[in-house]
Amino acid sequence: MKSWSDIRKTLEQDRLAPSLRGRVQYYITRYREAHDDHGRVAIRVDGKEVFKSSIFDVFKLEQKIEHRMDEQYPGLTGRDRWSKENEQLITEGAASEHAFYYAFREYDTQSIEKSLESKYALVRALAILDRRVGKRRLAAIKERGFDGEPEWVQFFYRLRLEAEGLLCE
Repeated sequence: MKSWSDIRKTLEQDRLAPSLRGRVQYYITRYREAHDDHGRVAIRVDGKEVFKSSIFDVFKLEQKIEHRMDEQYPGLTGRDRWSKENEQLITEGAASEHAFYYAFREYDTQSIEKSLESKYALVRALAILDRRVGKRRLAAIKERGFDGEPEWVQFFYRLRLEAEGLLCE
């Protein structure tokens, strides 16, 4: 596993689209004095946190999701249930630092095509900001549309399209 400084360097320097360099920053804070050693995750654009989540956000949403899971997938247990719950948490904009590391690992170890089509919203958000997504692919994404994405992920799609001059509003 890469260190946080290596992950941040990868995301902000090595892989971030040149049109977004200096505008997008990634943060993970761990509260080492807390009883559970958890913290918060944030993605800032132009100094404003556009994605932010702490373990407390996760806990609050987790209870609602667990109730929905019981109704939608009765009998689902173990890793399959955990995976579905985690996917739903991130889709709804709540991610622990562990979920962020998991999403980064998936994004970092597969092709950009697979990352753009990932079932995990956070992986797709990381991928759309990647320099390997060129203008032709962005134009195709714009043409196809991204309305089905969670609102917070749509922000990153619009940000990238605007940065490349492909979205005129």
